[in-house]
Amino acid sequence: MNLFSLSSSSRCLAAALLIFATACGPATSFDHIAIHYQPSPNVTAPLTRVTSEAVSYSDSDLKTLDAAGAVYLGEIELRGDRGGLVTGGAGPTNLTGRASLEAAARGATHYTLVAGDMQRVSGPQTVVVTPQGAFVTNNQQQEITARYVMLRIEPDHWAALPAPLRPQT
Repeated sequence: MNLFSLSSSSRCLAAALLIFATACGPATSFDHIAIHYQPSPNVTAPLTRVTSEAVSYSDSDLKTLDAAGAVYLGEIELRGDRGGLVTGGAGPTNLTGRASLEAAARGATHYTLVAGDMQRVSGPQTVVVTPQGAFVTNNQQQEITARYVMLRIEPDHWAALPAPLRPQT
């Protein structure tokens, strides 16, 4: 059976499934933030989401997380084109907030920044015309890349965590 022998509605469904499958690959983009996921070789199947947002942790928290049974899930790399995004704010439109949401979507309960880089990227030139004459401006953007490690602690072990490290359901 080929795609062209299907009915019109079946072809539409097949096309929608193809688009959906393409969008669910390891590299995606959301709100001008490119996302790349590198799962751990030990993660053989997608994990169930257990929290809406993963909790950020620091190196000093590793013993506590390890004692609660933390499992390494892999890394996510996010790249954005706005300044100040690696550590600033929460929510889906900056790298830190987006990392929390992306980690949770992949089954992680905790994440931490392990590498960051900022580069100036030349943007398009703009011609500005004023009564004094025409001027050419060089627009520059800051491209920020941040790499995060993701961990998972099963919900039945969350009670052993201190409140700041306890994920919300």
